[in-house]
Amino acid sequence: DPYDLTKYQNVVSLMTTPPSRTDLGIHCQETKYVYVISHLLYPGVYKVGIAKNVRAGLNSYQISDPRREYKLEYKYETPWYWEIEKHIHNKLDNNHEWCERT
Repeated sequence: DPYDLTKYQNVVSLMTTPPSRTDLGIHCQETKYVYVISHLLYPGVYKVGIAKNVRAGLNSYQISDPRREYKLEYKYETPWYWEIEKHIHNKLDNNHEWCERT
């Protein structure tokens, strides 16, 4: 009985966000930025990280530094952000997210 909606009350659900497309292959993967920032007091030392919003991440570092001497050196948007960050950390001497140029 299509007019008896009470029997469907636990079956019907409502989505408030559109579903992700799956017909685009690799192009439907989420992208994030791999970024590199530096600080003037620590030459040759860089923070390599991942963020959806690079400016917001940089601002959080600037807030913690009264002299505001952090600088965005590089950013790259990609779906392979984990692999790229891991590769950089494996190639350079690092202390968590901070890497030292050798």
